Amino acid sequence: LATSDNIEGVAEVALPPLTRRVDGEQLSTRTHAVSWNQSQLLTVHLADGATAAYNTPTVFWLHGPLAVCAMRGALAGVVDRHAVLRTMYEVDAATGGFVQRVRAVGGEPALLREVAVPSVAAAESEAAAEASRGFALFGENASVLRCALVRVAGEAERQLLLITVHHVAFDGASIPLLLGELGALYASLSGGGGVADVALPSLRVSYVEYAAWQRGALPPLLGPHRKYWRAHLREGSVPPLELPLDHPRPALQTFEG
Repeated sequence: LATSDNIEGVAEVALPPLTRRVDGEQLSTRTHAVSWNQSQLLTVHLADGATAAYNTPTVFWLHGPLAVCAMRGALAGVVDRHAVLRTMYEVDAATGGFVQRVRAVGGEPALLREVAVPSVAAAESEAAAEASRGFALFGENASVLRCALVRVAGEAERQLLLITVHHVAFDGASIPLLLGELGALYASLSGGGGVADVALPSLRVSYVEYAAWQRGALPPLLGPHRKYWRAHLREGSVPPLELPLDHPRPALQTFEG
């Protein structure tokens, strides 16, 4: 644990700037290193299978008439804009580590699945089932994003929009960005405009470039920290955290909590 004395005694370190290093063509024509955060999640994925524990589901009731083609186009615009949403992962045969490969713009399969259900309860069940389905992160059929539009019988102007993204490409801070861009693109497309008519802020770097920067810039600075933790963990000086439980600890983690 850090104390105020520890923090005050740490010297500030200047990190190299994070700048654009990969052009659009290189992004989709070669493999790239993954970040440490992605590597952790991919390791869990291979060890435990396609668990839904790292799904980030968002569910919205949409009221009023919906232009489905415009919604499809808006979703495609967001995915084309953010390379991390059209990324698949591989195990590098040479190193045994993970690499990521970005599909070309427009290369994603159909993004919006349409579902018809008889009742609101059935729509909510569909939302729960969608959030509980795992993702295939490896191979040509890999994806990190699923979208579904659930229509309820007799509800002409109310539908449920389900957007589920794996945590390897998404987190809580991503949600307002996704919704803001999706809303702006949908407004343009449903009003007769196009994706190019929406003035979204330019993206300074891609996540691929962040991963490359992290792998290159941080290891030289982490030597003392790695040495410290390896020594302490090997000596067994960090006791396990045993919290009081109201049920026996299961042999396998279920994520039910």
